[in-house]
Amino acid sequence: MNPSTLAQRLGITAPASVLLWKLRPLVREFPVGGAEGTESWLVELANSRGFSAVQRRPAALPAAVGEDVVSNEELAIALMHPALADEPQLPRLSAQIISRGMVDLPQLLRVAERETAGRILLNLAGQALKAAPSHSGWVFLAERLRHHRPLRENLIHWTRLAEPVMKPRGPHSGEWRLVA
Repeated sequence: MNPSTLAQRLGITAPASVLLWKLRPLVREFPVGGAEGTESWLVELANSRGFSAVQRRPAALPAAVGEDVVSNEELAIALMHPALADEPQLPRLSAQIISRGMVDLPQLLRVAERETAGRILLNLAGQALKAAPSHSGWVFLAERLRHHRPLRENLIHWTRLAEPVMKPRGPHSGEWRLVA
């Protein structure tokens, strides 16, 4: 039987969350047809902001849910939150938001630490750095989070965060770039 939350799969704790407490009323206030649960709502929100690493259908979330309501930092951490369902595609959206440079990195760290997602973010940074070892955002996060104990298993395989670089009229060059 598959664990129901990311925390259960990773063998970590998921204490009470200020962020999820903030999101619950928004999910009710701004419903999206067919989106059941916080996880689906977060995908819709990310899609409405142009992040498309994972899409369920064309975004239908009202423009009222702007960054002043849910910041990109909160969105990135919510998509990898240990208390939510273990849906491996969600961290791909988090990675896309971060890889694109659409977050304030110190603020992202504050949200991650508050939400007990530092270990998860560190693991995601390590995976992203396999595809782009010099990405300044991921390097910054990996350095600032190195005090965390590593997870027993990877959150997601690094190839799920990247795409192959193809040469014109040729095979894959062995090079990868982050999905941004």
